[in-house]
Amino acid sequence: MDGDATHNPEAIMRVVDMMDKYNIGYGSVKPNRKPLSGLWLRELHPESGSLPEMRRKTLWDKLQRITRLLGRNHRPLEQRQAIRVERPCHPQLIFNCQFSITMLSIIDIIEDTTVDGPGFRTAIYAAGCPNKCPGCHNPESWDIHKGKKVRTEEIVEKVLADEFANVTFSGGDPMFQPEGFTEVAKAIKEKSQKTIWCYTGYKFEDLIKNPAQAALLSYIDVLVDGRYKQTLRDESLLFRGSSNQRLIDVQASLNKKEIVKYKYDPFI
Repeated sequence: MDGDATHNPEAIMRVVDMMDKYNIGYGSVKPNRKPLSGLWLRELHPESGSLPEMRRKTLWDKLQRITRLLGRNHRPLEQRQAIRVERPCHPQLIFNCQFSITMLSIIDIIEDTTVDGPGFRTAIYAAGCPNKCPGCHNPESWDIHKGKKVRTEEIVEKVLADEFANVTFSGGDPMFQPEGFTEVAKAIKEKSQKTIWCYTGYKFEDLIKNPAQAALLSYIDVLVDGRYKQTLRDESLLFRGSSNQRLIDVQASLNKKEIVKYKYDPFI
């Protein structure tokens, strides 16, 4: 944190707490004052002068927590980068940073399935779903923390290794981790002609209003949307569980700015 980060110590403490909790990278606080000065501590936290020594030490420790050095960082650049590589970003956060690789929380990857869309498909089952539909066939996937953390590159490599199978995102709910799945979908589309189906409990109309989820939609061919409803269960339906769910031709819908139903033709 450059400039005089200590002008807002409470914000810094919250950032440090979050970094500590999720084991994020490496950082330092870089004040423009003598770091070991009691006067400096009173300036950034005026009430500290009247606080017991233990309380002042607690405030100080919070600001030191990540680097154990409050003040200018004299470590060589190579050493600082090495420390960041040794402390990778916490996989539950699912985000990019300079020294980490995007991770997704995945329940399983099933190859050559024929139940998650037409033909043979590689199905990627995401962990995490906020809908928790009664009668869900995969309730163990609701908790994002129960998934295995997998690099997006690994997923793409596995998908592309099968020359013939297309791809399905299911879960859980892939739209609960849109940034990571967008990265996967983009790479698949750039490197192959595979079609991508996506199952979600969200409705198409809501997805297009969310920038992160809309970005994922731009790479999806067919969306099976809507929550599963036990009262509308229909075993005669293809590729969906209840009659409220829709098979949507995503690219046609985006182009026409209205819902275009996907018409499955088994002979194509």
